[in-house]
Amino acid sequence: MDETRWLVFAAVESKIGQRWWLWVVVTSDTCAYLLDPSRSAAVPRTHLGEDPEGIINADRYGVYKSLGGNIRIAFCWAHVRRDFLRVGSEYGKLKAWADAWVERIGELYYRFRVNSRFELTPDLQLIRRPGGNGSAPNVTVVGLRAKVGF
Repeated sequence: MDETRWLVFAAVESKIGQRWWLWVVVTSDTCAYLLDPSRSAAVPRTHLGEDPEGIINADRYGVYKSLGGNIRIAFCWAHVRRDFLRVGSEYGKLKAWADAWVERIGELYYRFRVNSRFELTPDLQLIRRPGGNGSAPNVTVVGLRAKVGF
């Protein structure tokens, strides 16, 4: 579940301004969009019902924490990636560690699912200081991973 601002240019009683919220709920077999003038916890509560359970992939918006103990929040990788970029730029001693995490997160985004039994993942990597050896030259690795299921 996630939400983003959505401009609606229609006059609605008790609504000030055009900013509405488009909420999306995705499951393994369904995708539902909810357009609501509010960004409050009432929107997901109304849609998910009393005492919902499951995993929500979302940003750090506090509304999701209010849905109860049976909801687990998996933070959005794009937001987590920004955290590592910030750490790498603001804390020099942690730059290599943060850069490694940025690379790992990047690998999550480029898997191509051809069908339910065949996936391709192109791989281009620049390895700095291989083996942690500061005097070793950088290495470039190019590859293509394939996953085949039967």
